[in-house]
This record gives sequence, C-alpha cells and structure tokens, in this order.
Amino acid sequence: MGDLREEERQVPSPPSPSSSNPERWNRAEEATQKIVWQVQPTVLSEKRRREVIDYVERLIGGAIGCEVFPFGSVPLKTYLPDGDIDLTAFGGTNVEDALVNEVVSVLEAEYKNRAAEFIVKDVQLIWAEAMPHISVIFHGCRIHIPYQFFAFPPPVHSWNTELQMIELLFRLLNSVKLKEFPSLADEQLNHLRAIHLHDEFR
Repeated sequence: MGDLREEERQVPSPPSPSSSNPERWNRAEEATQKIVWQVQPTVLSEKRRREVIDYVERLIGGAIGCEVFPFGSVPLKTYLPDGDIDLTAFGGTNVEDALVNEVVSVLEAEYKNRAAEFIVKDVQLIWAEAMPHISVIFHGCRIHIPYQFFAFPPPVHSWNTELQMIELLFRLLNSVKLKEFPSLADEQLNHLRAIHLHDEFR
C-alpha cells in the first residue's frame, strides 16, 4: 500500500496554461486570429450586402408598399463570407398569400429586366416544412424571405420605429422560438400595443 501511495504522489499533473511554452500560446493565438480575419465581415462585404439590401428594399417597397428589414446574422455582423441574407417584409394592403405572390412576381419581373441594377437569379418559393420562404439571388448574394413574416398586420402610421422593431422581434420569437406557445408572444405584443396607443391618445 505504501508503494502505491508513493507512486500516486509521483504522477505528474498536466501543465497549466501559465506554465506552458509562451511561443506555443503565441502561435495558437496567431492561428486563431487568422481564422477570425478570414470569417469576419470586411468593409467590402459590408458595402456589398448593404447595397443589395437597399436595392431589395427599394424594389419591393416601391412596387408593393412593403417595409423590408434585415434580421439575423447580417445586422449582427456575425455572418460567414458566403452566408445568406435574411429579410422580412411586412406592411402592404394584401393578405398573406397574395402578398407573397406579389413579391414573387416583382422578383421574377426584375429577373427578366435586362436594365436591372443587379443581376437577379433563381427566384423560388420554397415550401420547406420548417420554414417556407422565398429564395432569390441578387448580385451573387442569396436572400431568404421567410413566408411566416409576411403575416404582419399593416403598420399603424402613428407607431414609432421602436414599436415596429418590437413588433418584428415578437414575430420572430413567435415564428421561430415559440411555435409550441404561439399565444405567449401575441399576448405580450398586444399588451405593448395597448400601452403605446394609450400613450398616443392621452
């Protein structure tokens, strides 16, 4: 027993980061930084995506009267170099199905427009079970417009930008995170609407 205890005491413990070779840690940090540089947004990619988003906003907004907003990785600047652009469109005067068909028609017309500012390709209405969406390529950037997000009610003109963004946030939660409890987000959103309208007419 004494010999076993002596052997246990002699087993070396793994080196701590502070006692490791500094050069090895420097190399690891340099390699990590190179990876970050390769995947993080660049000024050029930011400019390109902003131009595409502005173009889609003008195109759909001008033709149908929708408001178009980016969401997900693009505004958070966490997208990969070849990542998609996620947009949501709401407003308009038509019901959900008609609005979706109008957006598809606008995109298909731009695809056929030889004088278009950007090359438009591969307009699709994809009925995926998890997330039905419109998919299109603008200027080499794949854009997704999820079908659920067309279900926004027409915006009240007196709403301010902050409330519209709250509306967008809760729609995202309702569609993506709270499918099993759809009434939860709606109840909270209706409460916010009531507070805002109460303040407007006081």
